[in-house]
Amino acid sequence: MLKVNASNYLATGGYSIGLEGISPISPAPLSLSNGGVVDGSIDRTLDVKQYVFNAAAGAQVQLNTFQGSSANFTARFTLYSATGAQVDTWTGTAARIERNLAGGQYMLKVNASNYLATGTFNIGLEGISPISPAPLTLSSGQTALGSIWRTLDVEEYAFNAGAGSTVQLSTTQSSSPNFTARFTLYDGAGNQLDTWTGNATRQERNLVGGQYLLKVNASNFVSTGTFSATLI
Repeated sequence: MLKVNASNYLATGGYSIGLEGISPISPAPLSLSNGGVVDGSIDRTLDVKQYVFNAAAGAQVQLNTFQGSSANFTARFTLYSATGAQVDTWTGTAARIERNLAGGQYMLKVNASNYLATGTFNIGLEGISPISPAPLTLSSGQTALGSIWRTLDVEEYAFNAGAGSTVQLSTTQSSSPNFTARFTLYDGAGNQLDTWTGNATRQERNLVGGQYLLKVNASNFVSTGTFSATLI
């Protein structure tokens, strides 16, 4: 039973009440796909959106968020585990890496920080370890041409290297307005080995071997443009 009254038992006024399930999650949550981006909105006072995704035990994922510029609107994002434990919380445009997840179903809850303002938001989910499904292939001696085409877009390229090897990664970016390409290299365990922007040549030495991931996104997660990556 939820009892509502005026604090002084004298004044009158209207109120709103919202109920959200954390564990178990509210019925019919929205889906967040590994490697995908979703667009959403907070449409009224107390509006809450819930998104679910599954992760393997020990997995590492990156959640990218962007909020629209509506007046007084700040989006609050809160991540919960399958048991209802809060894993992380943040506001606005951000990139959060969630490490060593316990596994199972996770829920990302979105609301206005003041529960009053309305506005739009975007969410992207990327697998770091394991990598998102169907990554692009970066072959030795070849150049991959790619593009960042929308807010929160991320491209993932995978390549294999032998233990103790040295590889060279050369990257370029287009001169699109406000676009700066961010390149980040991870090993098979999800450890970040290197990160850089724009036109560059990087030598990665004494690699431990296995599969590597090169992740590409706009540095501000908003701008769009083209890029290239060459593996030698």
